[in-house]
Amino acid sequence: MVTIFTPTYNRAYILSRVYESLLKQTNKNFEWIIVDDGSKDNTEELVKKWIEEKKIQIRYFKQTNQGKMMAHNKGVKEAKGELFVCVDSDDYLINEAVEIIERKWKNEKLVKNCVGLIGTKIFENGNTVGGTNMPKNIEYTTLQKLYLKYKFKGDTTLVFRTNIIKKYEFPKIEGEKFIPEGYIYDQIDQEGELAIIQEGICVCEYLEDGYTANSAKMIRDNPKGYILVAEQKLKFAKGIKQKLKMCAKIVLGNWLAKQKGYIKKSSHKILMILSIPLAYYVYLKKYKI
Repeated sequence: MVTIFTPTYNRAYILSRVYESLLKQTNKNFEWIIVDDGSKDNTEELVKKWIEEKKIQIRYFKQTNQGKMMAHNKGVKEAKGELFVCVDSDDYLINEAVEIIERKWKNEKLVKNCVGLIGTKIFENGNTVGGTNMPKNIEYTTLQKLYLKYKFKGDTTLVFRTNIIKKYEFPKIEGEKFIPEGYIYDQIDQEGELAIIQEGICVCEYLEDGYTANSAKMIRDNPKGYILVAEQKLKFAKGIKQKLKMCAKIVLGNWLAKQKGYIKKSSHKILMILSIPLAYYVYLKKYKI
């Protein structure tokens, strides 16, 4: 039923927590795909030991270091489950997670335009990441609508139809290793809506070596990927406020990439110019050295 995908890089010190959470699942109708992005620690030895234990179905792939997005492409390509969920190496699932996903999906799989499921992420103490719960008065939402219309804050657990997510992949950008996940999520938003899971099924911890803790550095080191996502969001944006915000991100990204002529090439020249003060404010706050 479910492919649980974990991309990892030098996370042997914490990967066992994901493994232990999968051993405790009340429903074992899943496969665990691990894509190792060129780890130099003992990740490979650790995973091979788990495979030999044969307690759960594990499929392990190791590649040269190319970044999380290329690992994601590999995980999606290899997935055999009806549903696909990414569980990062610093997260883990509650014991009933697969059971909740399967039970919910049996009720939703025949609903037209339902592309998957969405729920909150929670901390170990049970509080939601971001402090807000899923809206109670709706059954379906797109990711964009959840944040813009329903004012949700924090991280979500996304469970997609595998045949839907297989349509999309992250492009490889020369010299960069990261593209925000929204690049794929925004495209899937155009295909349909996600059924809401009220329970928090994924427990989250932000580590010092994680993407979230180093988001500003990730953008500075991978500005072209940042621009790519902002340009796509601009294409899908409805209101002026959202378009202006995306233009500011495009301007900022081009400054970080040291690229010129981007306003001249844009079909939103006026908005790009108007967004410069906002881009400059963010630049001074986060990137000016």
